[in-house]
Amino acid sequence: MLTGLRRNGFLDNLVLVSTLFLIALPVFVVGFVLQWLFGVQWQIVKPTVSSEMPLSELIIPGFVLGSASMAYIARVARTSIAENRRADYVRTAIAKGLPMRRVVGVHLL
Repeated sequence: MLTGLRRNGFLDNLVLVSTLFLIALPVFVVGFVLQWLFGVQWQIVKPTVSSEMPLSELIIPGFVLGSASMAYIARVARTSIAENRRADYVRTAIAKGLPMRRVVGVHLL
């Protein structure tokens, strides 16, 4: 949402680059890199999943499997929000005096 509302900012460019990176990389490469970083280098989680499979060991594999879908959804949502900001009804609402946060319906911090 934030990247669609505030285009060409730092957060927008960061999200665009990171989603493009996640889409371009195969899932097994993302899995290996995260397993190596979080399991071997930083020792936050075990590098392998045990037979008991507690929830803490399944967070990294779940993120890896969902990373490509999250990247696609983030790109589509950003484009949709940015496109709707230029719509006629948004310009009309702003011209009639409504503040942008009321038009969008999101209260940004």
